[in-house]
Amino acid sequence: MFQISRLAKYAAFGGLIAILWAVVAPGAARADVIDVFDLAGSFEGGGSLSGAVSIDVTTGLAIGINAVADGFVIDKLTDQFDASLFSGYLVEGSTSDGAYFLSLVFGVDNLTGYAGGGLSTYTRIADTNLLAAGFEEFLGDGGTATLASSYVLSAPEPSTWALMIVGFAGVGFLAVHRAGRARPATASV
Repeated sequence: MFQISRLAKYAAFGGLIAILWAVVAPGAARADVIDVFDLAGSFEGGGSLSGAVSIDVTTGLAIGINAVADGFVIDKLTDQFDASLFSGYLVEGSTSDGAYFLSLVFGVDNLTGYAGGGLSTYTRIADTNLLAAGFEEFLGDGGTATLASSYVLSAPEPSTWALMIVGFAGVGFLAVHRAGRARPATASV
């Protein structure tokens, strides 16, 4: 008689649940729009700001930074929040060793739907020893963030996930079924 293993039963049940979820929750697919903004500006001490910051304008979060600020390479995103004290949204990045940080202050409350514009004069480059009379420079002209490129990150729709799960369950079922039918060869002398 044909016998189904317990694992195959659970896999089939999981596939069925995935299909039901895909049918019940249509439209759950999500596509985030990522905009890359070129940064430009001059610091009060004569240094410059250049590079780019990537912002998911769908969720309003910065997702990456690659900038040069006053000669320091800022390539690690460290923090971001609504900085009402500075009248804008603050995105912080640091050098890979964490010795210097760049605080970009955008002139908006949040980055959802951000289309570019000016950076606040509160934008600064500083070292982590700021409290011990360390290095700190502010953007003298405020600087700019100009849209350079845009792309879309998409996630599979629920029905696609359901088909993948059902496919894996089917492969698992076949593997278990074939393993049960295999018989070791016996030699007779």
